Amino acid sequence: MMKAAFQVYSASAGSGKTFLLAVSYLTAALKDPNRPGAFRHIMALTFMNKAAKEMRERILKTLVAASEATMRDGQFQWGEAEDLANAVQKKLGINQEEMHHRAKKVLHAMLHDYGSIAIGTLDQFTHRLVRTFAIELGLPGQFDVEIEQDTLLEMSLAALYQDLGEDATLTTMLSQFVAQNIEDEKAPDIHDALMNMAKELPKEAAGKAIEAMQAFSSKDHLASQQAMRQLEKSLQKEALQLVDRYQALLESLPEEGVSRISSWYSNQDKLRSRDYAKWRPTPTIDGFIESPENALKKAFQGSHAASIEAIAETLALCVKDQWALAGRADVMRSIRRHDRSAAVLMAMAERLELVMDRLGVQPLWKFNRLIQDELSQQPASYLYERLGERYSDFFIDEAQDTSALQWKNLWPLLAHGLSSLNAAGESGTALIVGDGKQSIYRWRGSEAEAFLAMNQRARDGKSPDESMPSLTGRTAFETLPNNYRSRHNIVAFNNDFFTEMADESRMPSSIHREAYADISQSPKGKEGGLVQVQFMDGDHSEERQESTLDALVVDIREALGAGWALSDMAILTRSKRDGHAIAERLAFESLPVLSSDLLTLDASPHVQAIVAVMHWMLAPAIEDRQLQVMLRCHDAGIGWVEQDELVEACMALPGKTNRQPFNRFFKAAFPEFDEHIAWKLGLYELGEYLARCLNLAHESNPFILRLLDTLQSYAANKLNRLEAFVNQWNIDKTRWCISAPEGQEAVQLLTIHKAKGLEFPMVFFPFATWENKRPNLSWMDDSWAEQMGMSQPPPATLVNLSSGNSKEAEQRHKALEFAWPALSEAIKKDQAERAFDDCNLLYVAMTRAVDVLMIYTSDASRTGSFGLWMKAFMEGQHALQGSVGTFGERPSPPTRPLLTAKRLPFMHSSDWTNRVRLASHKSLTEEQAIGDAVHVAMEGIRTAADMQLAVDAAIHQFKLQGEAATKVKALVNQAVTHPSMQSFMAATEVYCERPVMVGKQVFRPDRLMKLQDGKWAIIDYKTGQPDNKHGKQIATYADALEGLLGNRPSTHLVYLRSQHIDIISHGN
Repeated sequence: MMKAAFQVYSASAGSGKTFLLAVSYLTAALKDPNRPGAFRHIMALTFMNKAAKEMRERILKTLVAASEATMRDGQFQWGEAEDLANAVQKKLGINQEEMHHRAKKVLHAMLHDYGSIAIGTLDQFTHRLVRTFAIELGLPGQFDVEIEQDTLLEMSLAALYQDLGEDATLTTMLSQFVAQNIEDEKAPDIHDALMNMAKELPKEAAGKAIEAMQAFSSKDHLASQQAMRQLEKSLQKEALQLVDRYQALLESLPEEGVSRISSWYSNQDKLRSRDYAKWRPTPTIDGFIESPENALKKAFQGSHAASIEAIAETLALCVKDQWALAGRADVMRSIRRHDRSAAVLMAMAERLELVMDRLGVQPLWKFNRLIQDELSQQPASYLYERLGERYSDFFIDEAQDTSALQWKNLWPLLAHGLSSLNAAGESGTALIVGDGKQSIYRWRGSEAEAFLAMNQRARDGKSPDESMPSLTGRTAFETLPNNYRSRHNIVAFNNDFFTEMADESRMPSSIHREAYADISQSPKGKEGGLVQVQFMDGDHSEERQESTLDALVVDIREALGAGWALSDMAILTRSKRDGHAIAERLAFESLPVLSSDLLTLDASPHVQAIVAVMHWMLAPAIEDRQLQVMLRCHDAGIGWVEQDELVEACMALPGKTNRQPFNRFFKAAFPEFDEHIAWKLGLYELGEYLARCLNLAHESNPFILRLLDTLQSYAANKLNRLEAFVNQWNIDKTRWCISAPEGQEAVQLLTIHKAKGLEFPMVFFPFATWENKRPNLSWMDDSWAEQMGMSQPPPATLVNLSSGNSKEAEQRHKALEFAWPALSEAIKKDQAERAFDDCNLLYVAMTRAVDVLMIYTSDASRTGSFGLWMKAFMEGQHALQGSVGTFGERPSPPTRPLLTAKRLPFMHSSDWTNRVRLASHKSLTEEQAIGDAVHVAMEGIRTAADMQLAVDAAIHQFKLQGEAATKVKALVNQAVTHPSMQSFMAATEVYCERPVMVGKQVFRPDRLMKLQDGKWAIIDYKTGQPDNKHGKQIATYADALEGLLGNRPSTHLVYLRSQHIDIISHGN
């Protein structure tokens, strides 16, 4: 029997998959005693950075423990790595001494070639591919990666707004978009609506559609909108013609014998309506397709059988035509409505590309598309050759979170690695681990269905993908059946609950139900454990929220009284909004909280006060900004005044030209503030100055410290300008969070997504009442157009996958089956995926607990289905008493060393501006400043497209104005456009002012570049007179770089003069 080269594991929560991966990796690395560098040919990929870091650390710690182990009683002592080391030793079939010997050799090799340890995330590997093949992918030689997609999307919207009024077509499209938004009674904030729309751009599924739409101009969109309006009018005419056809049929029947004549007239009235949803046949009319005799009363059916037979076919055809007409009208309305959105989206996509080009950045979401489009046809051997490593053993964790494009990009590499022989003459292996039940990242492009389909193929012994036929018969599937995390009662509760959840009524897709087929686990943890479910009272959401928070605080305090520590507890929420409410309540109750993503900067009143002053500084005369300063300072308890005095001051603002009320308040709040000093400070210094003015600078307030860190980081990496930071604050204020070191005595507060992969002794799960009712948008092809009679439709169509309420859903699907079956199937697929994703979120949340799981939900029908299902389940278990269901008993708290939090008593901040004097550019002569500014600008130019930004930055840095600024612009333009500089500006790789270490020396040439002919060149910019030492200096650079580059680069001294430039070249 052939070896299973491709092994797939389905690993439920707590089943030990991390242990399995670590054992498998170490086994592959230690397998051949003569190949300690075998780790260079192993690739381990996972979804999250934290998981990759933990896996790397676990492997290295095990190797350290095994290589440094000492003998005692004739046995090596592996220490904390005992379980893992013993498992590897057993799998390899070697003794302890051999294990110790191999571990030392492999650890030594790893530490001497640490960069070749290929343990990382899929995104990191994709980034590596893109960096390696940047030229083939059409990317600039140097680019930065932008991780925060919202920042780029906000900038693309800003570019869109700038073109309004100047681009007539864009202005018309956006006006139509706004009008549609108002008609649909959506949120009035058009920016939020556009931002939500822009978030479609990074989605993997949108890639091909957006590419297809690029040739469809804004004018084409407006033309298609006009054509759709005409089609809608023609559909209305068809509806009226159908009314006449029904009337003719009705008149052919004996008037006194017509059954339910009111239904006939009601049906015709619906067809006269402009509401297309009403065009669907009534149940009575629809029934005539199968039973046309029911058009007559029973007493007339026998005597008029011939009349019925004569109209039966025509009547059935009318009803079918009505269904098709209603479906076509539905499709046309949906397409027309969202074509406006698609048109605006394409306009945003164009501006997004311009923004990325201007900034020299590329977003992570673009990489998988680029690789699939450009590299998928390249032979894997070529890819490996360029990467510098050839991998033969693959370990992929969290496979359920891998996207369809990522799998497509991985298959060629896997196929090549598994079909080739390594240095030991063995073929490669792949171990894939995942759990469809823990797939909760669909919004980031993950596609659990690909992993579930792979499971099924592996079960059947088929190749994991059709592109890998050589693996047929060499695949295997296995389930990890045990749970080592939770106590027995928690495992049993989840086994029973999710078995019941995964029935066809709640989970319509068979492939999704298959994911829960292995839900029942064997508990291997401790006995006992508690699951408690509380059903919260309240007719309104506000009442239920308050009662949930009350119950949560009571339960936390009760657990503390029973000996549990705050550090044992974690609170999981689905939304950040719920998390903020919990954080606010626990802070009020003086219960310490730790959170990596829910304690945002804008939650701090002190930070809000500082930022309000920053906003005001930019426009001190705007009344709203004065009002915000007064309100935010009052909320923070700064410059305290009585409530009625504050109201009086606020009311005095509108319509007044003097600022006396505001000035009095501001002077009381900021007695030491001097606007002239503030405007001379950089961002970090300004934040520190405002904190001092507020008397907060000596407090160890974590929110203020985080704000100062953010100001410093933004000034260093982005722009040291107040207006730029304030704009960024408006974008990122809900994402900038404070963090705290692990091990603090505090409750952890996390979203369910952040909690994935973690475990906690006691888990509180409040607000477990949701149901994902929001449908997705989806791109579809133009297959609808032919049936609609539209000759030039958009090449891709954006549609909303809503099916209406449950009563309407069945009727809508029936109508769509007649008009556009693909849309009906897409809606059903979306509903099934959302039901699956909801169940998965519940599963992840309910499988984090080790000892105690506390759930807070509601059985009110309007709060979602989960509470109703949970109540029915608890009643079936006979575990419900009143509004509380209990399963098991709370165990004794775990024994642990007492944690003591060390609080920083104060922070030091003093005004150094009167004690330190910095040399300024004002000490330079104007001619020197111009020369230095030209030099700085040239260092910032990689291609001619960078010229404007580089010049503006240099002029700003040297504070040049008027004629001096004009001279700088002219000189730089003269240099960049000089004929002798054109080959330099077209270089394929450019490194400006980048330090290069050769031996123990560091060189920093002004411009190192790879020309289009493949040769390297160095430029040094000079603003003075030619000097021999200049030539010696650049020759030293060239000599040193020869060994690094493989050949000696040519050298070019560029002298930037007031009227012309001189270039002295050597080695051309």
